[in-house]
Amino acid sequence: MIPYPTQPEITPPTEPLTPSTPDPYVPSTPEPYVPPVREPEIIPNPEPLTPPVQE
Repeated sequence: MIPYPTQPEITPPTEPLTPSTPDPYVPSTPEPYVPPVREPEIIPNPEPLTPPVQE
């Protein structure tokens, strides 16, 4: 009766450790690295700031 409660305790910690590592390691690096570099290139706010400075 002692080897029964010892087997179920080693099975649950082994399953959540595999799908929790390759999941947040792949879509968490190439995805957030593309949108932050394209946002500063679409800034059309430098044009309206030059005419008021010549006044």
